[in-house]
This record gives sequence, C-alpha cells and structure tokens, in this order.
Amino acid sequence: NSINVSFEKWLTETTKIGWYLPYYMISLKNLKSATDKLYSFEALMNKNVTDLFEKKSFKINDFSKNAFGDSNLIFAWQDSFAERRDFINGITCSLKCGLRIPSFSLENSDDNLLRIPFGYGKSWGIIFGGALEIDFGRYFSFGASADLEALIGKINENMYVKTDIRQTDLLLFNKCAAYIDQGFKEKYTLYLASHSAERKYGLSLIYQYNKQNESDIIICSEKHPSIIGSTSQRLESWTTHHAIILGELRPIISKSFDTIVYGFAKIGFNGQRSIVADTIGINLLFYF
Repeated sequence: NSINVSFEKWLTETTKIGWYLPYYMISLKNLKSATDKLYSFEALMNKNVTDLFEKKSFKINDFSKNAFGDSNLIFAWQDSFAERRDFINGITCSLKCGLRIPSFSLENSDDNLLRIPFGYGKSWGIIFGGALEIDFGRYFSFGASADLEALIGKINENMYVKTDIRQTDLLLFNKCAAYIDQGFKEKYTLYLASHSAERKYGLSLIYQYNKQNESDIIICSEKHPSIIGSTSQRLESWTTHHAIILGELRPIISKSFDTIVYGFAKIGFNGQRSIVADTIGINLLFYF
C-alpha cells in the first residue's frame, strides 16, 4: 500500500512548484518452508539451501516496513490556448523540470533476502518532461505526455554483486563497494477523456508505457571483477505496459477551496523483465 502526499504552489497563472512525497507500507507474513518427511529431492534441496542461508547469516522471515520513498521537487509551466477550428476548441501545453530527492532512511541495513527497496539507493535524479492536450468540442479531449528522468550514479558501500558467471541473479551472497549508474527512465502516456462542459466530472481511458534502460556497474574490489558483475540481469532494461481507467469528480465542499477526487483502476497487461500488477486507488486534492 502507498500514500502519495503532494504540495503545490502556483507562482503565477502559468507556473507552479510542487513537492511530491510517497509513503509506502509493505509487509510479508506467514512464510512457510517446504518439507517432506520422505526426504525427496525437493526436501533435501530445501535443507541444503536453508543451511547455506544460515551459514551466510541471511534471514528469510516475516517483515514489515513503513517509510517514505524518494520525493520529487518539480517546477512546471502550463498554459492554454483557445482555437477556433472546426473540431478543435483549445490546446493546453505544459513543460516541467525538477529533481528526484532520495530518502536517506531507506538503506537496506539487514540481510533479509526478501527485502524490497523503496527507492534507487540514495541516487539523485534530474526530471524533465512535457504534455500536450487537445480539446475536441466541449466534451472530449485527447492528450499525450512524456516523463523522463536521468538518475545520477553513486557508490554503494554495501551492494550485493554477482561474482561468478554461473551464479543465479535470484541469490547474490557477496557484498562490496560498487559504483552503480542507474538506467535512464522513460514514461509515455496517451489518453482519451470525456467530461462535462464545466469539467466537474469526467472519465479517461489511458495507456501508459514505462521503461528503465540498462544500468552500469563498476565493482570497487580487486576480488570481484566488474566484467562478471555487469552480466547480472538486474542491470538489464525492463518495461511495463498498463491500461488505466480514471474517474474524476469535482464536488463543491467549501467556497474557500476546490476539491478534486480521482478514482482509478490500473491494469498491467505486458512487460519485459518486470512484474506488472493490477492496482486500484483514490486521489484526493485540495486547492486553496
């Protein structure tokens, strides 16, 4: 589960600055080990692997973690232009740039093999992008956006690295200092929206494509060559595809501020070297 907190301040009619902070809540419970009293191959393999984990001081147990993730500080420009054409009533353009600010509380200090990182290992990032929306009449809109991010490489003092070409990426046992240059991130969005003339409510159908390009690693140890560590599949590029249904409602709660309620269902239907999940959620915005 996650909660995303946003703070935005309009500096002029067309420019704003925003800070976007996610808070994650994750838990893993009721872990069970496969056993077999008949000493089958699977049972013996399970015992050997468990003994290896204990020898390496690894833990496989229930855990729970609640923490803030990396936040984004964004400066954005947005303006609308009226059009007097047969089908196009208006065009809205926007540009943005900013920084990814790492959360320094999320370093994995334990050796739980099932640990899940909430960020990019204290890496800063440079964010930029833009969007274009076209209004067709008073009730329909079509839009496209591109969100790009260049993550800044850094040295991780205790990183699990691949040390043998035959080693599986599922279990990396050796830690050492390494310079990791995270891959360039891309997110592209297309949407078709239907809304009321006053835009008090609406429904959008959205397609979203995410890609993180290949990462690079330099191992800072004479014992472990970088040429072996760079073969890890964790460094290869990955992609995801999602279809999103988004509902929007602008109820009048108070005259002193505006309220926007978003409800969405996000369906993952394809991806490469990634796990796509289906999610539902609600966003609540207040503009003072």
